[in-house]
Amino acid sequence: MWPAAGAIVPFRRGHAIGLNRPVSNSESPTRVSTGPVVAPHDFGRLVDAPTNQRLRVVAVGPEHQSALTQEGLGLGSEVSVERRLALGGPMVVRLGRTRLALARSVAAAILVTRVDEPS
Repeated sequence: MWPAAGAIVPFRRGHAIGLNRPVSNSESPTRVSTGPVVAPHDFGRLVDAPTNQRLRVVAVGPEHQSALTQEGLGLGSEVSVERRLALGGPMVVRLGRTRLALARSVAAAILVTRVDEPS
């Protein structure tokens, strides 16, 4: 039998995961967003950025800076989040014509800001 919607069930070594999280509707209480959305001229983490939005890298964590610079992902680079793989897997990030798979822990160390569209 499957757990009820929104139930937390035990996972390996005491970790818990949420299954079938309910979505907001007129009959349920309003849910708070799980992470910040990058607003204009605000800095946010790449891991929290919405998909298919042009972003500019403004800072990279020092522990990942040399490896990401070798891949072409450095300060001032324009990127966009293409997709997030399931179960906490990597994020696919588009950098020009290249796609990179970044671990979410690495994406959390990258600060980005939204690129304003030309008017």
